[in-house]
Amino acid sequence: LHQDRADRFDTRRSAAAGHRARALDPARPGAALRLRARASHHRRGFRQFARGVLLVFRTGAGGGGIGGEVARTFAREGAAVLIADISQTQADAVFASIKAIGGSAASFQLDVNDPAQCEAAIKAAELHFGHVTTLMNGAVAVTPDKNVENLSLEDWERTLRTNLTGYFLMCKYAIPSMRASSEGGSIVNIASSHGHYALHGRIGYCTTKAAIHHMTRVIALDYGHENIRCNSISPGPIDTDRVLRRFGTREKSN
Repeated sequence: LHQDRADRFDTRRSAAAGHRARALDPARPGAALRLRARASHHRRGFRQFARGVLLVFRTGAGGGGIGGEVARTFAREGAAVLIADISQTQADAVFASIKAIGGSAASFQLDVNDPAQCEAAIKAAELHFGHVTTLMNGAVAVTPDKNVENLSLEDWERTLRTNLTGYFLMCKYAIPSMRASSEGGSIVNIASSHGHYALHGRIGYCTTKAAIHHMTRVIALDYGHENIRCNSISPGPIDTDRVLRRFGTREKSN
């Protein structure tokens, strides 16, 4: 149910996984046909759950970051997309870029720290396209680079509210809409590679990203029988303005 990257691609764990890897070896006869068939299968699955998409981000959704690119990809595949961001300007920028390519979209100003706003975002999505079939959580608060002694309680709690509780609230209110659609749904939680390994001075960020992985597993177990899937994604450094401001160069970010 939870398609954790390490479990999916570490072929050392099972002979069956090794067999699948060999079956997709491009050098093997007929491999190209099998690869195209698998790509077609995944595209059909993508479209099944891409009818009503709610994307939740917090700063950075407008432009070339993860949020903007994901929103435009969904729109190109024919999804109706609601872009929710704490910045109305950012959300509107993504909305405009989707309309420019002929897509269906709407924008919504959302602070995931407010439960009432989280519930209202679901209602807005339902008003826009009937039911939420896909939810992508990507809101993030980044704390100053400090260790446990020096990080303020205020910054710690702010990170928990946005990076973890915000995800919890959006899942809480989206799942009933997915269930009502009678088609199930898909939740994608944006975590981070920093949820798998620690970094100096990033206790708030790393802790919440690690917690997202486990929350995702529990939701997947709880709702898989209703055809509601929940997965997490762990990006590494992304070529965005925020990453470049933090590290200075792309090389240092890696």
